[in-house]
Amino acid sequence: MNRNPYEPPKASIASRESEGLPGDAPDVGELLCSPDQLAVAAFIGGPAAAGWLAMANYSAIGRADEGRSVFSWSMVAVLVIAGIGTVLPDGISSIVLAVVYAVTIRYLAVQRFGAMITSHRAAGGDLMSWWKVIGVALLVALIVFAIAFILILVLAQLGILAA
Repeated sequence: MNRNPYEPPKASIASRESEGLPGDAPDVGELLCSPDQLAVAAFIGGPAAAGWLAMANYSAIGRADEGRSVFSWSMVAVLVIAGIGTVLPDGISSIVLAVVYAVTIRYLAVQRFGAMITSHRAAGGDLMSWWKVIGVALLVALIVFAIAFILILVLAQLGILAA
């Protein structure tokens, strides 16, 4: 008998759970960010950089909506941290604030992504390169500073902020 060339391919469509994989495990070819990488990105580029990379992790497991939500909340965190930074006493360095939110983000990343990263690495998956993590963090920091600079200029021009 001849095979019908128009017949759809037959593939196993068993669920990931039946194969022994967690339901939110990414494909081995996906590049993920570890909690340590997210913490370093947060330290360099603020919560927005960690939020952007966490959004990439969520996209890798097919939860893009959760990723966008995390990124939105990270932008709120940028505003909150900027507000806290303006009221810090003169004797406290802003580095302390950066370390606190980087450690907090690492803790949250371990809770959410720790097991997934471990199973991903055990299956032969790779992490995102440190160069890319640092590059994203620097780019996000540049964008956030540019937006803040423009906002300060506009508020100063409107007379809302004293120059």
